[in-house]
Amino acid sequence: MKKLFFKIFGLVIIVGGFLISTYFIFNRIINESSYILVVLGSIIVGFLIYKIEDIVEFKTKWIELKILQREVYAKVEEVKRISEEVEATKNALKESSRVFIESFYLSLQTRNIFPIPEGVAKKIEQNLNILANFAIEDPQKRQRGVSEINQLL
Repeated sequence: MKKLFFKIFGLVIIVGGFLISTYFIFNRIINESSYILVVLGSIIVGFLIYKIEDIVEFKTKWIELKILQREVYAKVEEVKRISEEVEATKNALKESSRVFIESFYLSLQTRNIFPIPEGVAKKIEQNLNILANFAIEDPQKRQRGVSEINQLL
């Protein structure tokens, strides 16, 4: 109903502007250039009123599009951040695997040697510290875990 009102009102403005300006031109109240301006003005205003619902709908859609655009950009940034986290985790896993394999190999190669050569023991200790940092991030918890293991020995 509201849309129909604006359409009718817009058409009334267009026709009314044309009729009034025609009346003025015939009665020599305005000249021809003023007549053209009045007719064009009434056509423009009438058309805008006629299309007001479409204009409002377009503006609403435009705002919705801008909101969606911001959401998409936010999701792109989130995916980028997650991708970087996955890459960092992958690299950490590779490094921890390398350290574990190295320590395991050194312990196998020195299992019958007593005492273990100092350089090998230091390397295994460094590798275990690296693995402990990956496994337990909190330094206090990590220290408690190392203490518990040392008590077993």
